[in-house]
Amino acid sequence: MLSIEQCYGLTYEDVKAAGTGAAFSPTELLTLKKEDLEQGLVYLGKDILSAEQASALWTALVKVSY
Repeated sequence: MLSIEQCYGLTYEDVKAAGTGAAFSPTELLTLKKEDLEQGLVYLGKDILSAEQASALWTALVKVSY
């Protein structure tokens, strides 16, 4: 079953509401758009992420940097 985030992507509001990037799966983190990553970075790095979550977040950051 697909979640809303997988269909439409996570937003800054989703990240802000959760308060941490640790609340999301690696697949969900990969759906963040550039603006949402920039705005939500302070929340995304608030708590320790799993290796998979951290890798997905770095992949998303590199993807939007180019």
